[in-house]
Amino acid sequence: MQVQWTPHSIEDLHAIYDHIAQDSTANALQMIDRLTSREDQIITFP
Repeated sequence: MQVQWTPHSIEDLHAIYDHIAQDSTANALQMIDRLTSREDQIITFP
């Protein structure tokens, strides 16, 4: 199985990044990395 990021989910990631980046771009990048690196966990526990 493979996680497919929909256009809507990508827009959500951009919105999350934009919101957090208002205070810290480093924290925003870290959060997006944490969310996108969990594909294996998403597959196991949808």
